[in-house]
This record gives sequence, structure tokens and C-alpha cells, in this order.
Amino acid sequence: QREASRGKQGGRTLEIQRLIGRSLRAALDMSKLGDVTLYVDCDVIQADGGTRTASITGAMVALADALKVIK
Repeated sequence: QREASRGKQGGRTLEIQRLIGRSLRAALDMSKLGDVTLYVDCDVIQADGGTRTASITGAMVALADALKVIK
């Protein structure tokens, strides 16, 4: 069961959340988004190494798809 669904997140999960958030914000021109709020939920199905990079890559692809719809 995911930590988020249990209601309590550990330090590792919070660290990964912050890393993904910083990575996405660094890759975007935030001033062009205006007051839009986007939520990105990352689930790594097979954790055999590189879970952080897999999450960032997947989140960026999802964000690119979402921005196409917003335009």
C-alpha cells in the first residue's frame, strides 16, 4: 500500500516529491502558466533502480501532455 494512501509519508517520499517539484519548475517558464495549478502523481511500477529519474521523466511527459490541453 502506498504511503500517500495511508496518510503518512516518510522522509524519503517527501524528498522525492521535492526533487520532482524542483525539477519540473526548473524546466518550465512558470510566468507563462499564470494561476494554473497542476497536480502530478508518480507511481513507479518496477523499482529496479533509477526511481527518481523515472519519476521525473514520467512527470515531465505527463506535464507536456497536460500543457497541450491547456493551450
